[in-house]
Amino acid sequence: MKNIELFDIAVLHFADKLYKNFPVCVNVDMYEEIKKEPFASVRMDEFKKALILSETVFWLEENGFLKFEHNTNRLNPSNLEPIPSQFFDCMRLTAKGLSILKAPPKAIEKKESMGEKIANDLQVAVTQKTLSKISDIAADFITKLALNMF
Repeated sequence: MKNIELFDIAVLHFADKLYKNFPVCVNVDMYEEIKKEPFASVRMDEFKKALILSETVFWLEENGFLKFEHNTNRLNPSNLEPIPSQFFDCMRLTAKGLSILKAPPKAIEKKESMGEKIANDLQVAVTQKTLSKISDIAADFITKLALNMF
């Protein structure tokens, strides 16, 4: 699997997880997350999987989608190579993240929110083992997030 494909899955996973728990924050251990679906079935070294997931969280935070209280170091002090941040304490959606997930997608007439659509599509993809379908969902979501199209 390519990094960008795992990134897409991680974006939807964390959007779903935080939306379902909102307003309660969640503590995340990346090494526990990669043991669960949809990540457990991804064929990739655990270190690299955890690194991509933790960097995805940083990207979502940098783009105003979520926030967290504390995390571990991002760089190996001996060689300054990126390392996975294992713990993210009290991760929660920002107002921007919540408004994006509560907004109905423009292409859908019914009142299903983007958060509900992501949760439903992710569950179907995991159940049917069609993780490649997630890339299309994530690409649309990430584009709208980046362009503030909600």
